[in-house]
This record gives sequence, C-alpha cells and structure tokens, in this order.
Amino acid sequence: MAAAEFPEAEFPFVGDNSRGCRVAVKRPEAGRPALVHLVKRGKGEFILSGQERGAGATRDTLPSVYSTDDCDARLLLPVNTTHLKVEPFDGEPCSWAMRVLPLGEAAAFTGEHVGESSDVLYRFDAMPGLLEVEVERAQDHQRWEVSFVCDHQLGGPLYVDRFCRECEAVTDRETERIGTRLADYVEATGEDGGRFFVPGSGVITFVSEDNCRWSLRAARL
Repeated sequence: MAAAEFPEAEFPFVGDNSRGCRVAVKRPEAGRPALVHLVKRGKGEFILSGQERGAGATRDTLPSVYSTDDCDARLLLPVNTTHLKVEPFDGEPCSWAMRVLPLGEAAAFTGEHVGESSDVLYRFDAMPGLLEVEVERAQDHQRWEVSFVCDHQLGGPLYVDRFCRECEAVTDRETERIGTRLADYVEATGEDGGRFFVPGSGVITFVSEDNCRWSLRAARL
C-alpha cells in the first residue's frame, strides 16, 4: 500500500521507507494521555518511538514498537511524550500512516479480550486482580509484552524506568497474603503466555513486533 492510499483526513501523518521523520504530538485532549494508531504495510524494518523534547534535552519515552511486517496497532501515548520519531531501517518497501486518538477510544476490559495486534485496553475495576495472557500465530523470534499502567501513572510523566509506589505497596501486600511473588508484566517470544498482577484500575497495554493473535482473561487470584 502506498502512502497516498491512506485517507489523509483520518491519518494526518503518512510516509514510506524512503526516509525517517519526527512529528510533534497534537493531543485531542490537552494534558491527557492519548492513543497512537499506527498502520504499517510491508516487510521493511521500522521503529516508532516517543520522545520528550525541551530545554535543550531529549529523553526517550513511550511508545516504542519495532515491526518487520504488516501491523495495525494502538499504542499508549503518555502525557510527557512531545514527539514521535519514525525510523525505517532498510530498503524493503513499506508504507505507514499514523494518527492520535483520545484515550477514551481504548476498549474497556470486562474480563476477557481477544486481539490481533498491539492494543490498549482500559480496566475500570479498582480491585486487585490476576490476568492471564496467551499468544498464538506468532513467529518464534517475535517479541511481545503485556503490562499495566495504573491511573496514578497516567496522570503524570510516564517513563519506561518509572514505577508507582502506591501500586508497589498493593503488590507487596497481596504477595504477603498469598505467599508468592506476583509478576507485574509478561514478556516473551513466539507462541507463549503467562499471568501478571494488576493492582487496580488503569490501562493494559499489549505490544508486539507484528500482528499476532492474543487473548487476555481474568484469572483467580
């Protein structure tokens, strides 16, 4: 699919494998986290990454996704991400389109969900819980990760190396109660799965290199 085939009214940012670019984020809701909707066609290597630019310094932020094939992904855009950087890496043909959507367009997680690509779900339940993920139709080398961002983090800057103290306290309490340390994310390659702990309400993010079938369901804690 050529870049021109993406409807400009729906996808204001389009490109191909001929060059990289950096775009400034225009949020639908000022000061609020949002979603990045990315559509890529072709097998060229491609990286989308977030940046926080200001005061003469640049810091890497979320989102961050690597793709070598078709993808139709939704990714979390934190409040501190000011720019999105696109980097095609080889001469293989590819085209891409990108737009920013309100966080309210994330699907609600109601206990079970099936997806085909990277996605963002909102969990309204404030009670701690355990979630089980299973990934199918993935290549052996294909990396993926599912994780949770609590409401406390969504309201402020979000970095890949920052954790929420309130949620850590809930996790420690539940670990002591059941006698087993609870993972707060699952990452793997290929067809795999696992369980992870969510301390309350917030956003569940599933990020995969390329399209794959995955399912998520609530498990007994």
